[in-house]
Amino acid sequence: MSDQQKPFPFADLLGFSVASRGGGSSECEIELQQQHMNPHGIAHGGVVFSIVDTGMGAAVSSSLQAGEICSTIEIKINYMRPAIAGKLICLTNIVSKGKRTAVAESRVLDENQKEVCRALGTFMIIVT
Repeated sequence: MSDQQKPFPFADLLGFSVASRGGGSSECEIELQQQHMNPHGIAHGGVVFSIVDTGMGAAVSSSLQAGEICSTIEIKINYMRPAIAGKLICLTNIVSKGKRTAVAESRVLDENQKEVCRALGTFMIIVT
């Protein structure tokens, strides 16, 4: 069973999806709903962070060999503008990959192609 066929209950809970992944890149998307908002009517930072973390994991895992998995070590995220409605798209690419770690960069865009945030993450590569 490929990663795309495996159940992903956390994504189901938040209502986002991995639209595509492969060759060290990925695209995730979410249509913002009321349950994604903080008390100020802005998408909660944790929702945006969740699609970034997932996008990075999808990009890195798409570059792994059989018997390898990845896990987040750290993510640095800079929020640039509030997301208040509509669809968010997270575009991720691997920046660097070695035998034990990989670094990925994500950009989250709103439906007007304005950048909501940019993030850089490091992932551990684990041989199972």
